[in-house]
Amino acid sequence: MQNTSFTVEAGSHLRVHSYNGSLAIHGWEEAYIAFEGSPSTAIEKDGNIFSLQSQQGDVVLYVPSHLAVSISEHTGDINVQNVRSLAVAVAKGHVAAESISENVQLRDVLGQVNVSRANALTIERDTQRKFWWHSITQPVFRSIYVDNTAVIVIAEARSDLRINNAQHAEIHAVGGDAEVHGIGGSLRIDAVGGNATLTNIAQLNLGSVGGNAHLEAIGSVSRIDNVGGNLFLQTQQVAANRNLNTSIGGNATLVVPDEIDLNIRAIFGGALYHANEHINLKAMAHIAYGNGLAPVHLTIGGDLYLQGGAPQFRSMFGSGRAASRAPRPNARQMPVQLTEVDHARSTILHLVANGQLSPDEAERQLEALEYAR
Repeated sequence: MQNTSFTVEAGSHLRVHSYNGSLAIHGWEEAYIAFEGSPSTAIEKDGNIFSLQSQQGDVVLYVPSHLAVSISEHTGDINVQNVRSLAVAVAKGHVAAESISENVQLRDVLGQVNVSRANALTIERDTQRKFWWHSITQPVFRSIYVDNTAVIVIAEARSDLRINNAQHAEIHAVGGDAEVHGIGGSLRIDAVGGNATLTNIAQLNLGSVGGNAHLEAIGSVSRIDNVGGNLFLQTQQVAANRNLNTSIGGNATLVVPDEIDLNIRAIFGGALYHANEHINLKAMAHIAYGNGLAPVHLTIGGDLYLQGGAPQFRSMFGSGRAASRAPRPNARQMPVQLTEVDHARSTILHLVANGQLSPDEAERQLEALEYAR
């Protein structure tokens, strides 16, 4: 190990630019920088700025833990531990950061990202066109894994995203699957290309999900736009000041506590169930829990399953008739014959799911079908 003769004062900064090779930086309690690896490695000092002069070869740096680190135009894996802050701009390789007392800021990382025990993480949108082209022609593993980081802001995750234990998280887009567990405050995700598995979230704001959405132990939900597959939602409440308007391509399961206030308008292509009992309403239903303060609009391609609470069911057609209950039928005994009205109803629901027909217009058309019977 070689030691530098420079004393590193508080507020100092280490810069690494255009380096080719594996780079490891470990914070320690000494007041100087030491390194091991390539014989050509050298550290230069200009005021409170330190620069790595070697251009290639694997190297390990030991730096004072109060140092801020910035790395740019790097080729090779990066591993940084126990420093004040880390900024990486343009890196071809995996990036790992652990025990960063302030912020981690990343941009244009062509590799996997692992961040653990940081105060905050920001991942900006890719700006390098060569990275976009590389991702298309030579797919690489670009998943993001974050653990025990207080505040997370991610513009895009090109592959999968996994987060464990944070206070707040805001994610614009996830190309693959999203898995988030344990958010003490708010979680916002605007778009997920694959499946979404979100558990133990205090406040949820979710946009579109291309696959299935499993949302469990949710404190409050204010938004779920579209789910291409099945939806499972277990929530304590729906924000009363927001109109939750959700389209689900498959089946939907809603699990709520006994004491909840919901006013649900549901359009569904399959059947309606509560606590494993079949509710004898077709296509559309008004479902009220408690005082019905929180408005919810659901457009569902398949069945709607409700668990918990004591909802009141009424038809949304002109008669407003109350619903009757029956035991849930055995799937092998369910009728398979479809009438012309059934086909017309399926067509209307398909148009709503594809955004070609508004829920209000669908309601009018379905009501006309019901009268035609």
